[in-house]
Amino acid sequence: MDNGFRKFKRKIRLSAIVRALLMGVSLGVIAFAALWLLGKLTNTAPTFTPNFVQYGLVGGIAALVSSGIFIALMLPTDKRLAKRLDNKLEMHEKVQTMVAFREDNSDMAVLQRENTQYLLMQTPTKKARNKSAWLTLILPVLACACMAATLVVPAQGEQPDKPPVDESGWYLTDFDRQKVMDLINYVQTSGMQEEPKAGIVAELEDMLSDLEAIKKKVIRDERVINAIVDIYEIAKPCHIHTGIVKTLRGALSGDVKALGDKLSTLDYNTLKTYMAELLVKLNVENKEDLCAALASDLQTILEKTGETQEHPMQKALEDFAAELAAVKADYTDLQMQELIAQSETNIAAAIAQPAEDIRVEKYTINRLLTIFGIPGTALPEEILNAFENGDITGDVGGPGNDSDSPSNTGGGVGPGEMQFGSNDHIYDPGKDMQVIYGEVIEQYHNIVLSFVTDGSLPADLEEMITDYFAILFRSEETE
Repeated sequence: MDNGFRKFKRKIRLSAIVRALLMGVSLGVIAFAALWLLGKLTNTAPTFTPNFVQYGLVGGIAALVSSGIFIALMLPTDKRLAKRLDNKLEMHEKVQTMVAFREDNSDMAVLQRENTQYLLMQTPTKKARNKSAWLTLILPVLACACMAATLVVPAQGEQPDKPPVDESGWYLTDFDRQKVMDLINYVQTSGMQEEPKAGIVAELEDMLSDLEAIKKKVIRDERVINAIVDIYEIAKPCHIHTGIVKTLRGALSGDVKALGDKLSTLDYNTLKTYMAELLVKLNVENKEDLCAALASDLQTILEKTGETQEHPMQKALEDFAAELAAVKADYTDLQMQELIAQSETNIAAAIAQPAEDIRVEKYTINRLLTIFGIPGTALPEEILNAFENGDITGDVGGPGNDSDSPSNTGGGVGPGEMQFGSNDHIYDPGKDMQVIYGEVIEQYHNIVLSFVTDGSLPADLEEMITDYFAILFRSEETE
């Protein structure tokens, strides 16, 4: 029982394995398609996102398990194969007898095996073909049908006819151009020192010139961020007070440390509050000892700043320490008030210029982020860490609350704390890209108005649309 039987065995087993794998893979495809279709119908289907990995895992597991089961069921044993060959080749149980007595070495059994092997060797393997094998193609056909149906069915809420929007496309609009020009004008008329002011204005003008030729959003963002980095470098000399503040905040004396905390804000009202509280604390019976101790602590820490009296803040603080050291026990309330008031005036004058410089710098950076919709987190850590309390975020609070500040220019198209629908983006089929709604609002309004005037719209809908456009246009007219 060798060559003849093995010939049929190899052929039939190979065919069974191929059909089992085909059916198993088909079931895996059906599982994948079913999950995808369910996701589309429930509006949770991804568009080639990592969620497809989950679908693929389920389909792959289904294919592996199904293939294993089909192979176990369809792979014939020697006895089943012998019975099949007897039926297909009409050999009257000769093959089954040969298999049953394969270990029998009697003359009759050997003769029977040789005769059967001879007959099998003379018979082509195609005569043992399973005529119902085509039924295994049902599952692959069903799998193809399921996948085709899944591809054709649109996702819930999807609009297949909507033209695609190239999110990467961009161009400098008239509104954005005007916003940058307004920012340039603000810096030019600000109280910032002339040298950094001129540098920042030049950088903004160069950036605006470059943006005219840029047509990709990614390149635009890169150019704006580079401009912000350059502006920060230009304004670095305005931050020279930070070394003194940092040294004061590291002092062991609570009063000196508190002074450093207050000065870090560069805010006059904060300084004024601190000095008023300090006056109450020092203007007591043992004022001479308290003032001497504070003067000593302040003088000691100021020696560690590395700054000379050419630095306005260093000089103001050293003068303050000298005034405190000169306090005597017989100082009157009026003398103490005059001492604190004069020191407050001197320190306030020292922080006035850096406060203005940094206020303009911070506003300029935030304004650029706001105009071009760039998050503050896109900036280098060095810039974010140079300001207090996350001041660089892209949210423009303005360098002041005065009515002339760009932060208070209202809403509609343009800068402002109030935002209207006309600030948003909308797809313009004429340009095949997204544009600011305010640029096409009049065009859309005229189209809708034509339906209103010819009476083709219901009265309630006409009133709703009229009110809608009235609100949008009012945001600009009120200014």
